[in-house]
Amino acid sequence: MRERETVYAALKTSGIQGTYVAYPVGKAPPLPWFTYREEDGGEFFADDANYSDLPRFVAHLYQESVDAEVEDRFAAAVATIGPYRKTQAWSATENCLITIFQFTLAKPTKEENNG
Repeated sequence: MRERETVYAALKTSGIQGTYVAYPVGKAPPLPWFTYREEDGGEFFADDANYSDLPRFVAHLYQESVDAEVEDRFAAAVATIGPYRKTQAWSATENCLITIFQFTLAKPTKEENNG
């Protein structure tokens, strides 16, 4: 749960409204806005033990059309979390451009916590 709060706080620095998973039907604000969610697969394990559990997230930025300034602000917010992969798609059902950011939230090591 704490990871979600960290990610949300970072994404909100973009100045764009957003929510976890989805807005209720008919309740989304005017574009642009974002949604984000945690994905599966951030675990690293071997020899019957989990060595790390790095939460993976995906954020969707919804825009009417390409707006480089909005996209740059959102990408800068995502970059504060860590490296990301970015793709774009057109949603015919939403009638908007969706820019998809996939990233992993790296947890601090014990040394970073104590240092």
